[in-house]
Amino acid sequence: MQDGLFIAHQIRIPEVFLFTRGDATSDDHCFHEFGAVEPTAALPNDGYSRSISEFIAEANSEALKGWVAFDPNHGATAL
Repeated sequence: MQDGLFIAHQIRIPEVFLFTRGDATSDDHCFHEFGAVEPTAALPNDGYSRSISEFIAEANSEALKGWVAFDPNHGATAL
């Protein structure tokens, strides 16, 4: 995940876009971008009970396999 881009469902997190279904333009794409990690007082809420280390390892593993792009107008295929 060196470039910071990823496909959310491949690392088992929800796909979230800034447009509603059908409103994507040619500038929209299926990749999400990693911004930062910050400490928080919130309790862990990962649905798979992964630690941050496990989550990062999964993201790196999926990045090595290759991100599978899709048309955001048609949604992602669940894994």
